[in-house]
Amino acid sequence: MRIEQTEVDSWIQPLTGKKGDRWPEQRTFHALLRGGELHRFETDAHVLVGRAGPGEDAHLITTTGLLEEELAADELKFIKELLAAWSPPTVWLAWLQRDTRMQQLHPELLRSSGLSKVTRKKINGWAISVGIKLDDLKALIRG
Repeated sequence: MRIEQTEVDSWIQPLTGKKGDRWPEQRTFHALLRGGELHRFETDAHVLVGRAGPGEDAHLITTTGLLEEELAADELKFIKELLAAWSPPTVWLAWLQRDTRMQQLHPELLRSSGLSKVTRKKINGWAISVGIKLDDLKALIRG
């Protein structure tokens, strides 16, 4: 299910504070949130699947805590079909920089969660340094 821009905007609004938009320094995450595509499994999602636009890299946005839970076969199928339809040049696993356990655990979590089977491509990892809390990101992922 594609997340409507109005939902993303209403999620961003309370997080931006008086300084305005906090994400220009993270161009990819900024592009995903402001006009890119974000998708999540219909209910109880563990991963946001996004891209800045057609032909762009795909980003699997999640948290360590969510990947420690077992992903349902239906959610894995949803992610796999979306990535197959997009055929992105690169697939990234993206997490908040303050989610410090993910830096060392992400290869193991990719295997145990089943995400390693959603694409034949290697899933690269990168940490997003933006001014949001893990619980706030988890709330957007969960819907």
